[in-house]
Amino acid sequence: MQFTTTSGRTVNIADFRTRKLDREFQEAVSDGLLVNTDGSMSPIPAKNVQRANDILVMGMTGLSQTEIDTMPTADYNEILAKINEEEAKKSPAKKS
Repeated sequence: MQFTTTSGRTVNIADFRTRKLDREFQEAVSDGLLVNTDGSMSPIPAKNVQRANDILVMGMTGLSQTEIDTMPTADYNEILAKINEEEAKKSPAKKS
């Protein structure tokens, strides 16, 4: 799918997240996370979320780390939001 940010940057977003990309994303989010024997977990370091989001954007758009590092934050946030929005549409609805 082609997506254009408010500022006019156009990127192609993949139609789906591959298992490899999902695994890399989950590994980045949970890096250093500890699960205790009682099932409780240590807090997730905030930097993990940033790195995981970069992995997701790179994997879904084909952009390089340098390209996302040098784009305006507003464009990055719009692209990330669009990726998350599309993924949410594909997720089965949660039942109460």
